[in-house]
Order: sequence, then C-alpha cells, then structure tokens
Amino acid sequence: MIGRIVTVAGVLFLSIVTVHAGDGRDGEGGDLLEGTFDFSRPRISEKRYYEVRSEATFFSASGGRTRGDACRMLLVAEPPRWGVEADAIYRCFLFTMTDSIGMEFHVPRLEGYTHPFLLNESSVDDRGYLYSIDHGLFSILADALGRPLTSRQKTAAYDAFIDFHRFCDYYARPTFLGKGIQDLHRVGDSVIHAAAYRLLPEAERRETTEPTTTSRNGEVTLEFLGISLRGGEQCALMRVDSGECSRFYTNNRGEPVVTGSFRYRADLNVELVSGWVAGAAVVERILAGGPDDGGERPGFLERTFKVRSLSKERFEEILRSGWK
Repeated sequence: MIGRIVTVAGVLFLSIVTVHAGDGRDGEGGDLLEGTFDFSRPRISEKRYYEVRSEATFFSASGGRTRGDACRMLLVAEPPRWGVEADAIYRCFLFTMTDSIGMEFHVPRLEGYTHPFLLNESSVDDRGYLYSIDHGLFSILADALGRPLTSRQKTAAYDAFIDFHRFCDYYARPTFLGKGIQDLHRVGDSVIHAAAYRLLPEAERRETTEPTTTSRNGEVTLEFLGISLRGGEQCALMRVDSGECSRFYTNNRGEPVVTGSFRYRADLNVELVSGWVAGAAVVERILAGGPDDGGERPGFLERTFKVRSLSKERFEEILRSGWK
C-alpha cells in the first residue's frame, strides 16, 4: 500500500533572460522582467505537438533503489471541431512503457485514444471523469501480445494523462473560482492556488487502485519565478508547490488502512504569446508504508514527469523512427 509525502529535488533549470516587451501577455512596455503581465487571456487555438515522459524509482529504507515503470507518449492537441464543446481535442499517437527490467513495449489500446478536453470548475466532466479521461479504458490495458498490464502499470499509464492535464491545462490556465495564474502580474508574485486543501477522492482519479482512497492537497502555491526561453519562445516560468498532501486509505468497513503523504513541485514554461505550455518538469515523492507494515516505513517512491513541446517535423520523425 502506498501513502504520499514529499519534497522535491529536481528542478528544470532554465536561463532567465532580459528582453524588451513585445506582443504577448505583457501589459506594460520596458524590460520584460520589470513589466506587468496578463495571464487571464484565453490561450490561442492552434495545433500543438507534445512528448510526455514519466518514470518511477523506489527507494528502500536501507538505501537501495529499484526502477519502476516508465511511460512515454506522443500527444497532439487540436482545435475542436464545430459543434464540439471542448477547449481542445487530444489524441495519443504513440504510447510505450518500460518495465522494471528495462523491457519496452507498446500499449496499442492507447495509440489512437482521443478525448475532448474542457476545463471547468471541478475538473470533472458530466460522466464523472477527471479531465475527461475514461478510467475504464485503463482497467483493460494489455501489451501488443495481449498480456494484461499489472495494476501498477495501469495506474502509471492513467497518471501520465492526468498529470499532463493537471500541469499543462489546470495550473497553467486561469481558474474559475479562487486564485490562479490570472492573479500573477509581476515576476516574484505568488498566490495560494484554488487547488489548496482540495479533497481528491481516488475514485475520481484512479479506478485502477483502491476506490475508497481519499487525498487532500496541501497549501498549493503558484509562483511567477521569471522569464525563460524555450524553443525560441519567451515563456513565463511558473512554479507549483503542492505543500504536504495527505492520503487516507479505508477498507470496506470504513476503517483506515494506511495514512500517508506526498508532495510535488513543478516548473512550468508558459508561452507569453500563445498561453500554451512549452515544457514542464515535475518531481513527486510518495511515502510508502503504514499500519499494515507494523508501523514501519519501508521507503518511498519518487516520480518524475516531463513534458516537451515539439515541432511538427520532430513529432513526425519520432513516429517514423521511434524514440532516440
């Protein structure tokens, strides 16, 4: 059983540059680092190409480490078709996993998976799906030979989609209620985000794990660190810190089984002109153990999650030749 704690080590280090304000989300002229910004504007409707990676490593109390499952995918965001109520239509073109012994394999059912995405106040659509991701699809995943994925692998695959939307859509875009990116106007500004202290039932997040689990966010903060340059685009460098989050596991009688905690930190590069995320780097640590382990804490899980915006040419090259 796994609970969650943590702090983050791993930050995406980017050069901070001083440039002059031009077209984009800056409000006043002059040096961009000294200007004011408007992040309340809707992002530009355009086609975008992304590479997404996630990895997990288990650390034991004795200092040993074990590689967990890793995911890689190619994802495309397209403007919605006429009559479709969505901010964008997302389609996964390539999805591979690498198991704990280093064997890579395709997950065919996810290659071609398409879903409309519409950000709303609760982040849950009218079907009860968080970020419009169909949990049921992930409960029946198998590799290219038809062998079912393990529960841990199913959860890792599901989390890859959830984390993409959490960091590239939810935190990087204005909130409906409460503080968010729209309240950051100058470099150095920070806010307690609307996600702070929010309850997250695991039935919402993962059908592939215990449906009776509940998580509560910590004091989630969003800070405007500076200006970065990514792929030739000026970006706002934002940092998300979840604070110490708690997780509660209960059995069928409503009794607590495991109590744990977790924490993540994310650096997001939000393009000033388009509003799209050009890159993201996230590190999360999850404390393992609890009452079922005799009160001992055997170790923790560290998850890393990275997103990179690609050119159309690079995206098509990976599709033709595979990961390199």
